[in-house]
Amino acid sequence: METESEVLPWLARVGAVPTLPSPTGGWRDQLIRLLEWLNQSGPLPRDTTFANPGSATQYTLGQYANQLAPFDLLTRTPERQVEVGKFGREWLKDPAPDLLLRQIHARAKFVGELLSAIRDRPREMIELHDLANDEYGLDWRSRDQVRRRMTWLMSLGFAERLYNNFYAITDSGREVLSDLPLHVIDGHDESDQSARLPLPASGPAIEALVMTLAADPRIDEVRRRGLGYLPANPDSPVEKSIAALTELAVDPISIDGFVSKTRVTFDLSDSSAKSSLGTLRGCGLFEPTGRFTFVASTVAREWLESGSAIDLVRILHAKTFPVGEVIRLIDEANRAPALALAINARYGDGSTSALAVARILPFLLAVGAIREIGYARYASTALGRELADSLPLRRTAIDGMDESSTPAVAGEPRPTAEELAGELEAAGTRSEQPQRLERAVAAALNYLGATAKIVGGPGNTDVLAEIGTQPAERIVAIIDAKSSIHGVVSENAVKLDAIEEHKRKHGASLAAIVGPSFAGRLASWATDKQIALITTDFLASLVRRHATTPLGRADLQNLLEGHDGHEALIRSVSLQSATAGLVGIVLTVLLREAEENDPNVTAGLDLDGMYRAIRDQFAIKADKQDLRVAADLLASPLVAGVALRGNHYLAVEPATTIALRLSTLASSLEGINQVD
Repeated sequence: METESEVLPWLARVGAVPTLPSPTGGWRDQLIRLLEWLNQSGPLPRDTTFANPGSATQYTLGQYANQLAPFDLLTRTPERQVEVGKFGREWLKDPAPDLLLRQIHARAKFVGELLSAIRDRPREMIELHDLANDEYGLDWRSRDQVRRRMTWLMSLGFAERLYNNFYAITDSGREVLSDLPLHVIDGHDESDQSARLPLPASGPAIEALVMTLAADPRIDEVRRRGLGYLPANPDSPVEKSIAALTELAVDPISIDGFVSKTRVTFDLSDSSAKSSLGTLRGCGLFEPTGRFTFVASTVAREWLESGSAIDLVRILHAKTFPVGEVIRLIDEANRAPALALAINARYGDGSTSALAVARILPFLLAVGAIREIGYARYASTALGRELADSLPLRRTAIDGMDESSTPAVAGEPRPTAEELAGELEAAGTRSEQPQRLERAVAAALNYLGATAKIVGGPGNTDVLAEIGTQPAERIVAIIDAKSSIHGVVSENAVKLDAIEEHKRKHGASLAAIVGPSFAGRLASWATDKQIALITTDFLASLVRRHATTPLGRADLQNLLEGHDGHEALIRSVSLQSATAGLVGIVLTVLLREAEENDPNVTAGLDLDGMYRAIRDQFAIKADKQDLRVAADLLASPLVAGVALRGNHYLAVEPATTIALRLSTLASSLEGINQVD
């Protein structure tokens, strides 16, 4: 056979194997019938149905291609047709079971590994499912993918089901397994392997690009926010798709010429082609040669010549935020929505969305800078950490701030969330300036939506805060601010009886102490007295989150209620973050659906369609109620960016218009809290 099945790295392999509408055990025979029929008929439209003998379920060629194209058994043509892939044509000449197994194993996770799991003894399906999740980190919630793999193994004659529903290997299975390269589990194999690989040097143009960024005093401003739209090809690694687009402009080309070529070669609509062109320009891969013409840039040519995906990541990092920053923070927040929050908290401008993070992850996976440790969960590798260290990263929002500065509580322009958070962290250890932490706490609580003021003086609390706008429901809290040069508030520094007296004096129902950290028995003593202990780091993290995920009255109450309230607060903020991040993702899938403009299906997406689109495009399994909330917000009369027709949501306005409407709404509310 001319086509060898080169085993892809574990991270590059797909998670799903095909399922065919045929009785169990007949998948190989049905696959042969399908390939022979299509090979004789030539390329056919995607909506052509294959009449499968013996099965009531009929798939279109488009549905077959979705499952079989990743294995090069079928392929899609630029004319929106389907034909037999290169491997499929070669395999038809000699449809040996072991050749097909090697191809599926080379492209999908946990195929040969599943066969290896039953080599020494028979196992039940539940045990194999647990093995896939616990040992290989696949995070499969159902056993469907394990069953599919086992069905293929049985169909090819490499496994058999015993009378007691255990699965065992056959002699043929042992033979094929003897030289099948398997994924090695050692807990950190991907990271350890990457540590042994030297970081390849870049060419002079790319090196100069990175060095220019490092020397630019405007490093925090010159990079564009977020990677724009780029077409994805499920049959090809992401960097290969971008290389193919870039190669279209090796010679100068016009905008119309580029759109025409992408329409034919990549099956893109004109609007998608122009969007991808804008992204490639913004990433520095294209540069203008005239008003309507452009060419691949010097750094793009250097990358194409080197063939190194790491060079592509270097270029993207020099032009786009965040890239290297994702590697740096991914071990703290291993999912795209949480990672976006962490980036916004660390860098302070709130511009990074879960979508922006999700778009850069495939590039980092492709170079081995990160690895997948579960479904849509990631960790850095040694190679990735080395790459991040070699790149000039954006400065954190507190870099270079004057720690002696004191944010104003009132009467001056409002400080930013990062300024408030940084001041809390700095003031916590300035015990020689105790009033500084009092001012920082009051300013932070005001920013979070409370009405806080400094009281101070003998017999009084440090900060008095009110939560809520309705007089009958308003909650009063007292807060003592305790700084410590050592970073730990000692037991002797706190007078719990005095705090209880302040609570009675001010008619407060809640009491809290804010400090850098707390010693020994203070936690249990405070719990007994129903006094909350709040670290400056925790309060600072809430201030940062408030910039992108605003806290409400109930959240503030939980903050000041202590340990149990803090757990409820964390759950609430996490839920709000996930829901808020879905708005941009929902709009993205609706806009992409509109671009398809398929007259054969109902326009728009219902909740089930949205769920599937987000799962497939962003590797996120969203709650349908959260999807409804996000879609209804976009469809509300004040936004009117999405229309609801029947049970289908349709994008009716571009993202820029929707963003402007939301921005206008936000602007109309600015300054209300400043009204006397």
